[in-house]
Amino acid sequence: MPSLKRWLRNNLSWSSTQAEPVLDPLPFLPVERPSILTPSPSKENLASSMDSYGYFQHLPYEIRRQILTEALGGRTLHVDLTYLNRPVRKKGKYMIGKDGAYAYAKSKTWGWYSCECHQTDSLLPDGIPRRNFGEERWITNQRKLPCAGGCKDGRNHRECGPEVDDKQPLRCRVNAMGWILACRQAYADGVDILFSTNNFHMDNFDLLLHLPRLILPQRLRSIESMEVSWTFRPTATTDKPLNVLWNDPTTKDSALHELCRMVPELFPRVRQLDINILGELRLRPDTHSTVIDLGGIETVFLGPIEDMVRALGPGREVCIAIQQTVFHILFMEKLELYGQDLKQDIYNPYNIRFWKELDPDSGLGYWICDGAPDQCQVGNIYFNNY
Repeated sequence: MPSLKRWLRNNLSWSSTQAEPVLDPLPFLPVERPSILTPSPSKENLASSMDSYGYFQHLPYEIRRQILTEALGGRTLHVDLTYLNRPVRKKGKYMIGKDGAYAYAKSKTWGWYSCECHQTDSLLPDGIPRRNFGEERWITNQRKLPCAGGCKDGRNHRECGPEVDDKQPLRCRVNAMGWILACRQAYADGVDILFSTNNFHMDNFDLLLHLPRLILPQRLRSIESMEVSWTFRPTATTDKPLNVLWNDPTTKDSALHELCRMVPELFPRVRQLDINILGELRLRPDTHSTVIDLGGIETVFLGPIEDMVRALGPGREVCIAIQQTVFHILFMEKLELYGQDLKQDIYNPYNIRFWKELDPDSGLGYWICDGAPDQCQVGNIYFNNY
């Protein structure tokens, strides 16, 4: 069916008065898996799965895990679902047009993309060098900002991105498939290392909203470190999901609430969680008084996030980056309320975060961070939810 839709889009003319063609569906997992690759815990299955494991099977599990972690883990990996016009490939090779450039398909399709993150501590969000932001000697805990991107579109690395061909440097790639496809036990060991020892960076709204239908839930449950950007911007439509909350600040059924409910369910083992809120949080004139009566942004917007933190439980490092104007209003309120007792941290040029405690007995709480500028048009960081 998707191929028929693409053929119709390519061969039928669409006038300006006609409705836009229907988008291809997301590449959801099948309702029933055709086969189960991971061996079951039964003694017979484990023994048979080792038959093709070669000399590696003679190593103790702890040694195998250490080797695979060095090879496949300990990195930040971008995972993205892109909707693009892709280069045409035939018999494993890219087609070249008359102009000498790659020939691209006429219609867009969904496709997975991943690479190793090239973000370093010398960069601010979107690949901006830190040297552009003045002196750093007074930074108490130097670290990169949460969810600082710029890899997929080449701002952190010029030869990295979803459309780069086979000449893409090997260091851009995860390079795990060769091992995972070697045999069933290699898959079982390798896929566990991939999900449990890497930090995952995701910022595609469609991907995040439909994660359990796109990535196996048992893999998501093994993730221990994540950094995500909540853009509230679907990939291929002009919908503005965050408007549901701003139009009715009393609702419990917005995209924000849905994402906050999903996190504890999908990532029960997460220890480090950075969330970058790329949405307009300044109050609208038509709902200003309603939001204030309900307790302001701290209740209406951060309330669902705090419910998420409580559901995750203590012992997690949760950092929420919000729009700069809104952050500084909250920060000054807390500073006036708690004074020098307010736990705060200057961790990057012009960036502060402060700790909000939810349960003093258990130490449950989270960091609120100084996030993206209000009108930043660099890369994918901007606010268009109104």
